[in-house]
Amino acid sequence: MMRPTRCPLCFARKSVPIVYGTPSDSELRDANASRVHLGGQRSTMEDPAWHCQKCGYEWPGAEDLA
Repeated sequence: MMRPTRCPLCFARKSVPIVYGTPSDSELRDANASRVHLGGQRSTMEDPAWHCQKCGYEWPGAEDLA
């Protein structure tokens, strides 16, 4: 999955991938370091793939928009 360069809402360069399911130890470390956003236990096809750390907006991945 290709990382977006900017948030489509506020245009900040603070987007991180959203991780779903029970996070591993490394995913917990990444979440604490603001490298990923924890999305919860369940995931569906409609769930967003990216999270803006500035405004909180969440959106699908680029491949989902095609």
